[in-house]
Amino acid sequence: MNQYEVELSLAETESALVNAASSLVDHERRERFIGERIGYYRTLIRRRKDVIQILEADYSSNRSEDDNDEDLECSTLSPTNPRKTRQHDERLVALRTKHMTDEASLQGVVELHKSIIAEIETLRRRVEDLTEKRDDIVKKMEECRDLIVDSSTVDW
Repeated sequence: MNQYEVELSLAETESALVNAASSLVDHERRERFIGERIGYYRTLIRRRKDVIQILEADYSSNRSEDDNDEDLECSTLSPTNPRKTRQHDERLVALRTKHMTDEASLQGVVELHKSIIAEIETLRRRVEDLTEKRDDIVKKMEECRDLIVDSSTVDW
């Protein structure tokens, strides 16, 4: 390998190292953002699940109370008991549907997050490898220079 080839190899390694480091920083930024969003969305989904459970529990407890009433039909249709209305049922069904859809969507984002984390690890290894390669080339160049300097000072 001549001097030009060594310098070219060093330049290519430096360029690849800069690109990999830049990509690593970008991926880490994305990973942090997505990780924060996942946490936020999990909190929202948990809250909605709690609301659904409360609505279901209220609905069940009111249904039990109504079963004990003598005039079941009147209590079920009573405007003072909104939990028994069709609107309540539709809201509960809509919440359940949205909850399942959002959980599935969140799972897709979690999978994306995992792939970004895997890519970050790959990029970290690449940066380490390129850094080692660059350091090795620089070391060998210095050894060659030292050898040239030493050989030029020796009296033959």
